[in-house]
Amino acid sequence: GLPVVATRCGGPQDIVEEASGRLVAVGDAEDMAAGILETLADYERYDADVIRARVAQRYDYRRVAQRIYEVYEEALVAR
Repeated sequence: GLPVVATRCGGPQDIVEEASGRLVAVGDAEDMAAGILETLADYERYDADVIRARVAQRYDYRRVAQRIYEVYEEALVAR
């Protein structure tokens, strides 16, 4: 349920949304520091329950396992 500050290095763009944190430039310490400070300054705008629910909805181990199973099913059918 905590907001995050992550770099734009591939995967985080698919995970971090405006409601859950900020994305900063890779290898830019000043941008990282600014992102952290901005997140702390705006901390009250983040809703821990919303962040937690979104993560649980998308990344709960049962949900991930189901998606992996579906990929394998599609591969077998396409075979």
